[in-house]
Amino acid sequence: MSEEKPKLKVNDIIRLNQKDVQQINDSLTRLSDLSKLYYEADDLFDVVQLEETKRRFLAELQYFTVMYSKTKQYKNDSNYYLSELRKKVKADTIKLLLDEGKKIGMAEALCYSHEYYVDRILLIETLVEFFVKVEYLQTFYQNLAQSIIQSVSISSKERQSSIHQ
Repeated sequence: MSEEKPKLKVNDIIRLNQKDVQQINDSLTRLSDLSKLYYEADDLFDVVQLEETKRRFLAELQYFTVMYSKTKQYKNDSNYYLSELRKKVKADTIKLLLDEGKKIGMAEALCYSHEYYVDRILLIETLVEFFVKVEYLQTFYQNLAQSIIQSVSISSKERQSSIHQ
């Protein structure tokens, strides 16, 4: 009878837990909903509605930016996520194989197929994909925030102009 091994979790390899990931995803959902509200606005000259959308969007973006910083810390100077962790996993796997009595050349060759290595690299790849998505959306929503701010400004000026005519 084989024992089922416990599933590897994010916080087993980095200081980011499931709650952080959930908060990031929840914030992304709220930003998406607010961006739809902006895109689907019936009247882009409704200053009150635009101002409310802007206020809510910027508040959520501020929260998201704090959460984004939790992922950004894993990006190195060469703009790669978790590259140092990959190296550490490889070194740890080789050490594990050496401890099992394998010779160094054999340990290096077996490293990439070892369960310890494969499990962690698959999780790292999933995390990198998530981090890249979060980074892309951070940039996208920052740009959208600028568009919303400009829309409010233009709408306010148009409204003022129509009042004075």
